Amino acid sequence: MLKASVVVCALLLGGGVRGQNELEAGIGAGDAAVDHRLRGGAQRDLGYTTTATTTTTSTTCAKKTLDVAGVYGSIANAQACMKHALAVFKTNWVPEVTGPALRASFHDCGTYTAAPTKTSAAYQAWSLLGPVAKSVPLKCGGCNGSIKQEFAFGKSVNWQIFAEQNGMQLWYDFLFGYRLMANTLSYTTVANLIKTAKYGYYDCRKMSNADIISLLGIYAVKQAGGVPAQGCPWMPGRKDVAADWYDDTTLLPSEASNAEALKAQQRCLGLIRSFSLCPRPLPLVCYLKFAKYDFYSIAQNAFGQDPYKLIATLSGAHTVGRSRVHPENPTSLGIDELSQGPLNTFDGIYYDEVYYKYLDGKNAGWFESDRHGRCNNLSNPGQKLEYRICQDANSPMAQYYKAYADEYHAGTNYLLASNFCASYQAMSTIGYAVTADVLKATSANFVVPPGKDPVSYANQLTDMLLVSIIDPDDLKTATA
Repeated sequence: MLKASVVVCALLLGGGVRGQNELEAGIGAGDAAVDHRLRGGAQRDLGYTTTATTTTTSTTCAKKTLDVAGVYGSIANAQACMKHALAVFKTNWVPEVTGPALRASFHDCGTYTAAPTKTSAAYQAWSLLGPVAKSVPLKCGGCNGSIKQEFAFGKSVNWQIFAEQNGMQLWYDFLFGYRLMANTLSYTTVANLIKTAKYGYYDCRKMSNADIISLLGIYAVKQAGGVPAQGCPWMPGRKDVAADWYDDTTLLPSEASNAEALKAQQRCLGLIRSFSLCPRPLPLVCYLKFAKYDFYSIAQNAFGQDPYKLIATLSGAHTVGRSRVHPENPTSLGIDELSQGPLNTFDGIYYDEVYYKYLDGKNAGWFESDRHGRCNNLSNPGQKLEYRICQDANSPMAQYYKAYADEYHAGTNYLLASNFCASYQAMSTIGYAVTADVLKATSANFVVPPGKDPVSYANQLTDMLLVSIIDPDDLKTATA
């Protein structure tokens, strides 16, 4: 599922395996950024330099600025747009989008690398997409909205590339699929409903997809009951990359990662990797160069979270969601809900299962990476995960898993909700230069309120697998 640098994605809500089809069949949302050239057999021209020989390129990625004024014009306009976006989410919310929406927010951010270096030969999947090799442009990644085109492109070529973004069709269709909106009686998308708003005192036409994706992630937590009583601050100001920009999604973490691997992947996203020599999941020896990465410093300076607490807390996203692609194997229990608790409910049952039910191979964490929240070593390497049991309680994350599990037993989730809110804020700054003081001061103006919004009866009955999603190319026919 995941493979990238931000946290837990490995830890996150159902992912994709290279070469496997997504199981959420029946919805073919289109995307204007991906034209029909991607669907044919002709050579693709995506802005990549075409070459007949292998090339090597490198660059250094400077962090961007979270630019609230540059995107929105003012704090007041940004506040109005946040409220408008939340209202659009509320009107159209479908509970089964919860897990994919939260996972997508991680996967958009988790591709940041401070010093990317790779070759066209290293990114082998591209050779499947055209008659000649291509030099892959170096992209710095981070929270930049590129997941939109990565998902659309990956699906169009049967996940021969960007397979890490597989499994999120529900999220994609919710935000970017054209359908008949009950409140407007027109064919449009949720994202367009947000960005076309211009009413006298506020203008949301420049609100970025990156901000919408990030805000939807924390809204999903709210709808699952995971926003603390004081609300959860959110930081706007992300800018979108161009529609032909694709990040290196292989940087996302593996579901087989242990605590040290997860820590290294998240701290050292600016690494040089040997794609041709390293198996998946990548052992640490395959990370040839580590670059300074400030994700941890923001978490520590702003919220007092050390790296292991940060990873353990973000892993709580596995209390909601579903594995939608993986068959059962030594690192995954297969296709099903990620925890045994009530569907789309954000609570501590995930930690209870990992920490206290570790002897129950079918309920002790859905992925191998989950089980490393308790232990460093699992039994029976190579066997199916249900037969792989924790052999110790020595994971550096174990103390946090135990604390959240004990809180769950006490019938509350305030500690988890508060810490997850803080961790989410830190995660959603990946690839941006922002100090702890600025993050805390600015995000205090943008607080997502606690409590679940009521879901309309019609939306409760909505099955996103059956919603009529229209490809933009078919809109003339649909509206004729």
